[in-house]
Amino acid sequence: RNTEASVDALWRERDVGTTESDDLNPDDLDFGTGTRRDTRLTLGLRTGIDAPFGLDLTARDNRRSYSGTTDPDLFDTTRRSLDATARFEIDPRITLRLIAGIERYEAENADQTDRTTTELGFGGTFEVTPRLTADVDLTFDEIETEEVGGTTETDGIGIDGSLTREMANGTLTASLRSRETVNGRRSTLRIGRALDLPDGTLSFSLGATKSEGLSTEPVAELSYTRDLPRGQFDVSLRQSVETNNNDQETLSSRLSLGIDQDINNVSSWSADFSLADVNALDTGAEDKRRVDFTLSYRRDIGADWDLVSGYEFSHAREDGVEDREANTVFLTLEKTFSFRP
Repeated sequence: RNTEASVDALWRERDVGTTESDDLNPDDLDFGTGTRRDTRLTLGLRTGIDAPFGLDLTARDNRRSYSGTTDPDLFDTTRRSLDATARFEIDPRITLRLIAGIERYEAENADQTDRTTTELGFGGTFEVTPRLTADVDLTFDEIETEEVGGTTETDGIGIDGSLTREMANGTLTASLRSRETVNGRRSTLRIGRALDLPDGTLSFSLGATKSEGLSTEPVAELSYTRDLPRGQFDVSLRQSVETNNNDQETLSSRLSLGIDQDINNVSSWSADFSLADVNALDTGAEDKRRVDFTLSYRRDIGADWDLVSGYEFSHAREDGVEDREANTVFLTLEKTFSFRP
């Protein structure tokens, strides 16, 4: 009743340059010949869910490898991490926590990068008023990077804070995040609004982010979902500053539009469009852009099996590389299942 365990495992092999999810990784837009293999294993344990004291543990092992490639920017990487949070409910309005985490990053690049990132800190969630909640974490972050050219270290105080106010038809939020990265301190301020609509939901935020040694960049997020008589329409925009595998700062943006529509009780169709853009902020990095359009048909063939067929068009652009286009026709079988031990 008060304990939850979780396992998330993935193995995937795709052509280089194929984006996989709404969480845009700037390295997903590297294009060239060959294939990319991703493996992921995440183990989670949460105790004391409804108790005054609880513990959250998460272990991750993420690996990416390439085959048949000639681009020196495409190299194998491994990320392993362990995060732990201890929760203490002082009373129904105050919950305190202790935070600890460590991540190990290894890259088979020209510099043979090995990086260890650690954090240790504390925080809490406070109900300031019945309609206003504050959430804040303070950590000490340390990053040690070992490369062929030597070892570098950086450390500093990290701040993650937010204020959330319940409104008549949603929430109003303000958040501040300031943490050390391999390139120095990065700070991001956002103000957002979430609305409950009669036929869907709308949330958006505007803000700015500043990386050490670089100019301030505006960032925005938008998510809109509308329920249709036989389906759903959604639009999303996500922007953030990321560090790619070459330790270069990039502004990553992704705009997605999608519609799902039921044909009858056993079949449906969907159309999706996405524009992914990586704007290099560091000198020497390349700008990249990719457009994807997918039209698919799904049919329930029984026993929780679905037959999915469709067409996908992709157009990619990258500095210093000829534009690329791809047309793909696909046919897949999918099965959904759930169990409770």
